Amino acid sequence: MDKVLTIEDLSEDQLLTLAYCRDYDQYVAMVKDYLADKCPFCDPMNEELNHIIRESRGWRLWVSAFPIKNSELHLVMAPRYHVASVDDMTASDFTDMGRLFMWARKKFKLIGGGFAMRFGSPKLSTCSVLHLHANVIVPNRKGNVRVTLAKEPQEIAEQLARSRVFEKLRLGTELASLDPAEFKLVEGRV
Repeated sequence: MDKVLTIEDLSEDQLLTLAYCRDYDQYVAMVKDYLADKCPFCDPMNEELNHIIRESRGWRLWVSAFPIKNSELHLVMAPRYHVASVDDMTASDFTDMGRLFMWARKKFKLIGGGFAMRFGSPKLSTCSVLHLHANVIVPNRKGNVRVTLAKEPQEIAEQLARSRVFEKLRLGTELASLDPAEFKLVEGRV
């Protein structure tokens, strides 16, 4: 694996999740939360970014602020309290997820799509948030929609390189100052 960027006080897993961010705004939001020692899905959650539309006991549901490409609808559900490992989940957590999913199916009249929850190390799950959560994704039928669990080494290398360019931009480098290869990495993502 190529070298993960370095940001003081962030763990390797945190830095790897930054590489999996789909665009610059998501990257900046995640770095801001990490540097503030804040999980984006824990209380208090930024409800301007993630407006909660439904709760079931300790779980909540919202429309993703960073929807997956080619999705018509992308919902996220996560517990209010920090859960980093499936070992910390209970049967009632799965019941709460099920209640939220059934509500969303009715509310949004879902006739199909996907329900996915990745877990564990971002090296194996390609997660972009270190807080267990599930995604409900409805494709818009204009292109592929994939929930990825593993990526080709070339794709990971590109994402790591992109995160290094995102970090340059976050630290004040102007977009126009990027070399052509760097610009290509972030084109359409800034």
